[in-house]
Amino acid sequence: MAVGDIHSEYIQYYHQRLIRKLINDGIQTLPSLKELEESISLALCDLQRFMSGWGQWGSDISDTVIEVLDRLDGGRLLNSEDDYMVAMLREYG
Repeated sequence: MAVGDIHSEYIQYYHQRLIRKLINDGIQTLPSLKELEESISLALCDLQRFMSGWGQWGSDISDTVIEVLDRLDGGRLLNSEDDYMVAMLREYG
């Protein structure tokens, strides 16, 4: 079993437990598995950004960050922070 498969199994398990808890709490708007996966990817990007200020240590999450950035900029550096904001809203807004 590949590492990505284990990661996926953990996220699926967490999603099932989260949905069960939200339903029990009377929440009617439930996140899809895809929405949860995207939220985790964005959280990992923010963690990587934070860790860059302290030096890289711990688990390597660069592959996830690169995947998200490639979705935003197609592998080419955008011109400005505003362009990335527009791309974020397009992809996740």
